[in-house]
Amino acid sequence: MEKAELNRPGIDAGLTPEQQDLFLNVYDRHIKAMGIEMKQRLGKIKNVKWNEQQDCLIVTYKSGDWWHYCKDGTWY
Repeated sequence: MEKAELNRPGIDAGLTPEQQDLFLNVYDRHIKAMGIEMKQRLGKIKNVKWNEQQDCLIVTYKSGDWWHYCKDGTWY
């Protein structure tokens, strides 16, 4: 995913450059770690927002699944 794709609907326009970089880096690793079935089940991203209390990104997919993308590069 390129930075230009961050401008599409669902990606929080209020993300800082650091949060955008975090998203791109973790998303890339997360997608590469998934099998084909998981990629198909999740589908496209619905939205990405910063959660101040949890100090991480919340990435929600159109399937309804959501993941935390953490500053240390992990996801859960």
